[in-house]
Amino acid sequence: MIKYDEFLEEYYWYWLNNIRNIGRRKISKLLKRFDSPKEIYNAGSEYLKCCGLSCKDAENIISSVKDEQIYRDYNALVKSSIKFTHPGKADYPAQLMEIYDYPYGLYYNGKLPDSDKPSVAIVGSRQASQYGMMVAARLAYEMSSYGIQIISGMAVGIDTAAHKGTLDNSGYTCAVLGSGVDICYPACNIGLFTDIKKTGGVMSEYPAGVKPVCGQFPERNRLISGLSDAVVVVEARAKSGSLITAVLDADKEGFLRSHRSLTQTAGRAARNVNGKVIMYADRITDSMRQTIDETNRRREKQLAYNEAHGITPKQITRSRANALLDIEKQSSQENSSKPKEPRAYTETEAQLHAAADPVVQYMTKDQLQKSIEQTRKLMQEAAKKLDFIEAAQYRDELLKLEELLKEKS
Repeated sequence: MIKYDEFLEEYYWYWLNNIRNIGRRKISKLLKRFDSPKEIYNAGSEYLKCCGLSCKDAENIISSVKDEQIYRDYNALVKSSIKFTHPGKADYPAQLMEIYDYPYGLYYNGKLPDSDKPSVAIVGSRQASQYGMMVAARLAYEMSSYGIQIISGMAVGIDTAAHKGTLDNSGYTCAVLGSGVDICYPACNIGLFTDIKKTGGVMSEYPAGVKPVCGQFPERNRLISGLSDAVVVVEARAKSGSLITAVLDADKEGFLRSHRSLTQTAGRAARNVNGKVIMYADRITDSMRQTIDETNRRREKQLAYNEAHGITPKQITRSRANALLDIEKQSSQENSSKPKEPRAYTETEAQLHAAADPVVQYMTKDQLQKSIEQTRKLMQEAAKKLDFIEAAQYRDELLKLEELLKEKS
């Protein structure tokens, strides 16, 4: 049961996050002048104006102290299954403290990502192809085998596939919402929403009851990026929210798989993710493993913060090196028991197939059409077997055959 002092401190943070017309930027100004939300709660109007706030903002803060609705809402929250956390509290994700505009309050169901374990975001198109969704699900499934936490936004398409792939392997996945955590959006994902809460976590910076609004999703994306050591983007358009997520942190490693050929994808990705690009691979790449080192750096910063503020997190219990060592151990065991295979698909491999055969140039339209249909079936069969490397080869071959058919038309 929560202690009275903890109850009060948490209430002050909840109150600060729920004052009308007082958002993150204004809260940041206040916390630069005052040491805690409690001091802001007890401050007079003149002191509040010294923080660079308008008279109207100062009035809103003063009047909110007497607002019984905020207190009633907090009491209802405490009695519900929804949990509230804030900077400095043990369960607040350490990674978020490093983003440019971290939230001053988080609401969640289930459990938040473990700061002591690596996390990867998998995001992408809402209008994804079946193949793209299978890629996302397979990636999530494979990563969760290594103890990697999967972060996404529970949107239809790639996000949904990533969450399901993780759950299929009994891994941890966290859905970051652009609404209150009591609202399932989209409604068609209610089953997934329920399953994630059971074994993973559903979180938001918006209070219960807040409905999804377009402007809230780009805001949500910065949290997805901030919680992750790497961002995987699958079948995203050049100006999509998925790429916004990846771009939010220019130092973040980017892993992309697109419906375009690999050459086009690499060029597009280099422009959108600051040149840090790694193509989709069928297993965890060395570069992905290296990004896990970032977890250690973030944890060191959080530990220093905890020590300075006398905080003893219960969540961080594992050794700092354990997460990486576990991954390296499992990877070495797999490498010793299996023959080495190509770690990533390249266009050179596709040239070994029919589309690169000189005879193709002399095919009739009907012959090309038959070859296209046959290649499409082979691609679909490879995807059903979850052999995405082979499926990607057939896909690029299919695109080349279709181009030849257009030239002859």
